[in-house]
Amino acid sequence: MNSYDLELLSRPARDGDQGWCFGHPPGIAAHQWPLDPISGWPLKHGFTLLLPEDHRVHGPDVVALAFFAPAPEHAAAPPRPDPALVAAVLAESPRRPGDPDLVPFWIAGRQAHPRLTRLRDDRGHAYAVILLTGAEFHGPRCPPPMPADNPYLAHLARPLWLAEAMVHPAAAIAAPALADRAVVARTTSAPTTANHIAGPDDPADAFARHRLNFEESFGGIALGGGRACLDLATMRLDRFDP
Repeated sequence: MNSYDLELLSRPARDGDQGWCFGHPPGIAAHQWPLDPISGWPLKHGFTLLLPEDHRVHGPDVVALAFFAPAPEHAAAPPRPDPALVAAVLAESPRRPGDPDLVPFWIAGRQAHPRLTRLRDDRGHAYAVILLTGAEFHGPRCPPPMPADNPYLAHLARPLWLAEAMVHPAAAIAAPALADRAVVARTTSAPTTANHIAGPDDPADAFARHRLNFEESFGGIALGGGRACLDLATMRLDRFDP
């Protein structure tokens, strides 16, 4: 089993690349875009990555993943979680909420992608991963949902990346803040870059047999200046301070 160094390029993604950072995720519907249970706003797409064949641990049909994170400005000053909002976003109950303002969040939770996994880091920040089939990975890019005004969203300003998407609803390429950047992979016996997929032969890998390591620059994900490690098998996320 190999390890793979991941390099973020300045050009847009194209066929044959390992994936992309920023931009939009592929192959999902707008109603499947995960919401942040803390803020209620859509999570920001950080990156979509085609997994090397020797790290496809969820069966032969699952070939890629899309990673979502809170808007950096929301992560810097997160609100106190509202239990009612969290329960609605996660659709913890099969019963429709009595508060009509919570119903849109509950519907979104009920319509979640079937291979959605939600994660938390040590700070309580919410993340999400959607595992993708080959058809989804090669499918059309999905623009984010545009939430209607709602009192549960009023405690935080609209995320900057989402405001940019509203200005440029038709094409992410036209919006500099939304344009994707290509990711390429290079096979290695042991990782030499901060962003990498590590195999079990990596001497520094005491965390998982199949492990994705990434820094904040890999998709603009707020990690408190540190880095994160995602266990590709269990979908456990660990964050490490600098």
